[in-house]
Amino acid sequence: MNPVKFAFTVDDVALKDFSSVEGFLELLDFLKNQQIPGTFFVVPFNQDIPLFERPDWVAALKKALSEGHELQLHGLRHEAFEWGIPPDFIMAYEHRERERLEREREAIEGAFTVTAFKEKLAQGIAIFTRVLGYRPTGFRSPYASLHPNLFQALAECGFSYDSSLIVNPKGWRYIMKDYTPGITWNKDVLPRPWEYRPGLVEIPIMAEYAWFLKEADVEKQYQLIKEDLDKISESGGTMVPVCHVGPITGVNRAGLKVYERLLDYARQKGNVLFCTLSDCLENKTDLNGS
Repeated sequence: MNPVKFAFTVDDVALKDFSSVEGFLELLDFLKNQQIPGTFFVVPFNQDIPLFERPDWVAALKKALSEGHELQLHGLRHEAFEWGIPPDFIMAYEHRERERLEREREAIEGAFTVTAFKEKLAQGIAIFTRVLGYRPTGFRSPYASLHPNLFQALAECGFSYDSSLIVNPKGWRYIMKDYTPGITWNKDVLPRPWEYRPGLVEIPIMAEYAWFLKEADVEKQYQLIKEDLDKISESGGTMVPVCHVGPITGVNRAGLKVYERLLDYARQKGNVLFCTLSDCLENKTDLNGS
């Protein structure tokens, strides 16, 4: 077996309806019990309320930092077309946004300039610096929406890595209860860090495995995530699952059972190193594996 780096990542942190402080603290307890670090992607604005006006969230995020977790930037306001166009397999379930794109594509795409991206990144950086006392170095785009100009803007704003490209779209089909056969990994996105442009590394997301699961879903989702980990073990690489606070905590805690089983399995394999995304930057390779 080849060595595998495993980074547990969480999106939509501090976003209303998908992330409560109580759920976030529950997830911190889970990671403490499992003795693994997490990388949390934080939304600077909840609608029009900046993070520094939400003291309960500020305290929770500082607790996460004190426990060794990594906090990075997740867009600005978490809008579908904030940073580009989401991939087709995500847009397939975003009916309202798909209709909007059909109506307003020219105007939407016209806003994807390096200057506009840098202005939004600067706002996010300023809020992070004010609230947490440091400048974020990692980025993940909401809805996995991307545009080539975004990568240039990230590099020019001093980000070390992006983590928005997706390896296995099957995860999104599974959580929507679509088990259509024949869906495979994205052949253009390998599960390992690679340098997108000088100074900016892409660390791809593997898949989403735990979105509002019921007990009956656990076995199917576990088999998918286990299969993905085994495939990475065959060639070496980085396992980067993504989950969300609300859909995996509280009454939705069935999702955590998928990870409990996977983490037990990973430890039995003996070739898995649990780390933050920043730790994954070491020994990076390009798309050709060189």
